[in-house]
Amino acid sequence: MKNILFFFTATYPYGSGETFIENEIHYLATSFDSVIIVSNNVTDTQTRKVPSNVTCLRMNYELSFAQKLYALTHIFHPLFWHEIRIIRSRYKKQISRLILFTVLQSLQKALSWKKQISKIITTHSHISDSIYLYSYWNNDTAFALSYLQQSISTRKCISRAHGWDVYFEANEAQYLPFKQYILEKSDGISFIAEEGANYYKNLFPEYADKMYLSHLGVNIPDIQTAKKHNHIRIVSCSNIIPVKRVHLIAKAIEKMPSKINIEWIHFGTGNELDSLQEYCKKHLEPLTHISYTFAGQKTNKEVLSFYSENYIDIFINVSSSEGIPVSIMEAQSYGISCIATDVGGSRELITDKENGFILSSDASAQEIADTIQSVWKLSNDETEKMRYTAHKRIIEKFNAEKNYTNFIEKILTLTV
Repeated sequence: MKNILFFFTATYPYGSGETFIENEIHYLATSFDSVIIVSNNVTDTQTRKVPSNVTCLRMNYELSFAQKLYALTHIFHPLFWHEIRIIRSRYKKQISRLILFTVLQSLQKALSWKKQISKIITTHSHISDSIYLYSYWNNDTAFALSYLQQSISTRKCISRAHGWDVYFEANEAQYLPFKQYILEKSDGISFIAEEGANYYKNLFPEYADKMYLSHLGVNIPDIQTAKKHNHIRIVSCSNIIPVKRVHLIAKAIEKMPSKINIEWIHFGTGNELDSLQEYCKKHLEPLTHISYTFAGQKTNKEVLSFYSENYIDIFINVSSSEGIPVSIMEAQSYGISCIATDVGGSRELITDKENGFILSSDASAQEIADTIQSVWKLSNDETEKMRYTAHKRIIEKFNAEKNYTNFIEKILTLTV
C-alpha cells in the first residue's frame, strides 16, 4: 500500500519564502511513496527543485469578496457558537468585532477549502492508499484539514506550530481561531520550540498528549574560523517588517564608538526597506567607521555560501516574536556567535555568554550596542570557544538528518 503525504505550505516551492522547508522536503520524499505539495502561492514561479516523487500543486487559500460576505451567514453554524463559548470560558476574552470577524472568516475558509482539498486528494490518490495530511502551519489550513478529516479516510492529520501561529499576543486580535478544535480533531500538533509547546499545554492541558516537540534542523557544514579582517562584520537575515525590528539594529550600530569599525550586511527585504534605507542614509552614512549593505532577497543557498566563504563576527536577531529562528541555527552551524532577543525559542538555541548572547525581549538600541562591544572585547581564545560551542549545539540538537527523521517516524507511528 502506498503512503501518500499531502503537504500544505504557504509558498514553498514557489517564490522565496519558507526556505527552511528546503531541508525537510528531502526527508519527506524519502519516507513517503509520494508527496503532493499544495501551496497557497498562486503567482510566483517555482524557484526550488523538489525530489522526483514530489508533485507541486497550487490552491488559492484566500477568500473572494463574495465569500467574505457569505461568511456572515455562519453565525448560525454550530462550530461558530462552539468557538464563541471557548473564547469566553477558556480564554476569558470579550467578543470584539475583530474576534468575531476572525472566527467567521476562518470557518468560511474551512467550509470552502474542504471541497477543494477533497477533490485534490481524490484526484491524486486511490481508495487503497494510506493518506497523511500535513499543514506546515498551525493556521486556518490546519483547521480546514482537521475539519475535512472527519469526512474522509486518512491515516493521520498533523500540523506544525511555529510562532505567529502559536502566540495569541502576537496577533492584532490577541486571539487565534479554532485552536482547541484542531487539537480535538487532528492527530497532533508538532511544535518547533519547547516554549510554544508549554504555552499550549497551559491553555489546553487535557490535550497535552497530542502536543509534540520536533525541532527544525539544518545541515551541518564544516566550522569556518579564519578571520582576515580587523573590523566587526555583523550579519542579519530576515524580512524587513515590523516584527523583525531591523531598524533597531541600525540604531544600535549608530551608537557604536568610532574606535570600532563596523561592517553590517542584511539579507532580506520587506515593506519597511525604504524607511530603513532612508534612516541609514541619514544616520549611518556620515559615520566613517560604519559601512552597511542591504543585500536584498537571496536564496538560502546564496546566504549559506556567504557564511561559508566569509568570516562573520556576529549574527543579530532582534525580533519581537519568534518560534525558534532557523536563521540563528544556520548561522550557528557555521560557528557564528549570535545575539538574539529573549523571545520564543531563542533560549533553546543560545545559552547566554556560552555560545552567544541573550538580550531582553524589549532590548534597546543601547543594550544591543553594549552587547556588540562585549563580543568585540572577547579574547581570541574566548571567541573561538564561543564559536565552537555554537557549532556543537547545532550538531547535538538541531541536526537536520536526526530531527527530520525523528519527526517523520513520529508521524508514521502516531497511535492517538
